[in-house]
Amino acid sequence: MASTHNPLLYFPLKRILVFALLLRLALPLSAWLVTGDFESFYSPDTRSYVVPAENLLAGRGFHNGETYEINRTPGYPLFLIPGLLTGHLEVTTIFLQAALGCLTVYLVWAIAVLLFRDNRVAGICALLYAVEPLSLVYTSALLSETLFTAVMMLFTLCFLRYMKSPTLWGLIASAVVLAASVYVRPVSYYFPALIALTILLAGFFQAVPRERWRLGHAVLFLVISMSLIAAWQVRNQRVTGYSGFSSVTDLSLYFYFNTAIQGVVENDPDLVVPDMGKKFASEEWLSHFGREGEAKLVSDLTRMREESLRTIRDHPLALLTVYLKGMKRWLTDPCTVEYFHLFRFGYPPKEPGLKGWYPRLMKFIQDRPLLFWGNLLLYVWLMAYALFAGFGLFCRRVPVLLWVAMVPAVYLLVISSGPAATQRFRIPAMPAVCLAAGWGLWQAREMWRGRGAVIR
Repeated sequence: MASTHNPLLYFPLKRILVFALLLRLALPLSAWLVTGDFESFYSPDTRSYVVPAENLLAGRGFHNGETYEINRTPGYPLFLIPGLLTGHLEVTTIFLQAALGCLTVYLVWAIAVLLFRDNRVAGICALLYAVEPLSLVYTSALLSETLFTAVMMLFTLCFLRYMKSPTLWGLIASAVVLAASVYVRPVSYYFPALIALTILLAGFFQAVPRERWRLGHAVLFLVISMSLIAAWQVRNQRVTGYSGFSSVTDLSLYFYFNTAIQGVVENDPDLVVPDMGKKFASEEWLSHFGREGEAKLVSDLTRMREESLRTIRDHPLALLTVYLKGMKRWLTDPCTVEYFHLFRFGYPPKEPGLKGWYPRLMKFIQDRPLLFWGNLLLYVWLMAYALFAGFGLFCRRVPVLLWVAMVPAVYLLVISSGPAATQRFRIPAMPAVCLAAGWGLWQAREMWRGRGAVIR
């Protein structure tokens, strides 16, 4: 492992962690000083996490006030309990999330050392994540993204260590941590199957020896992770009759995919990107039918799922259209509006009378120059990360395990794209992007010095 401490190349881990913590505390503090309250730390989703946490503390179980909670999973509500206990939910939770953000910075550094065996490259990767704008702004939001990202990176570290030196305990640790991530955000529900497949295919790469135990390890990984996940489904079945892990899947199919596909078929642009209010209405829907009884709730969820799947089967091209539009938002939307929401700067009004992109652009710059230039800056920032990540992934000296580290990011892109997709869903993928971008930056430096980094 390299130990050269050239100040232009080497970023000590302790300084990066201190810098990351200061950034993650300074941003919400600045927002509070500007706005004078905590309202900008909330989103419409926040209450749906807080209520189950309050009911847990009150001894009423994982409950939403009307019925047993089956939309949210217990990971993030449990994380909110220290804030509820102290009586300062916002301050405590944001401080804990800032600490979690620093933990993720450390995990990026640890993974980079494992992959590249060079503290200088690891420092670059960690610094890139420490200043990554999207992850930074969501540290100040009372939402599950920061916790989920930390858990996913812990899984990535455990799994890469297992891939590099396969042990039974490494496999078990990876399975347990991945199952825990599903309890934070159900989006990783299908990920254990992909990881089991990765274990099976690992023998084709030099990083892992070709041995017969690969099949047994893949099966064991699935058994451990899916057994832990299935425990929550058993709970849901027992208390409400709903056999799924989270009703958010059925609600997303109905209020987003079903609506957006109908918008494409009917050529209605207002339906192609469904109003976010419909999702929040869906949570009100859950409470409403909770008052009428769990049987009505489950029967309607089943009806909604079947109707949505029928729409998807009948209109595959419309599905592809809305899916690719969501993927574009996932990949390219900067997070300028999140900073404006945090500081409550407001948004530019729509100008329906203007036709053509150029008049609209000029009006936009005139009305909200700060939003325009902020958007441009963060978009260029995002594209720079993407450019160096692509260079790092396709240069001649890329470690095989770097591609394995990118598997969670690719999975999240595929599984969370669609009409509901926003830049928020990109947050758990950004640590992997920073790993590839850090390696790409280092290889660009080596190429500049004439030492290689040839594109394959």
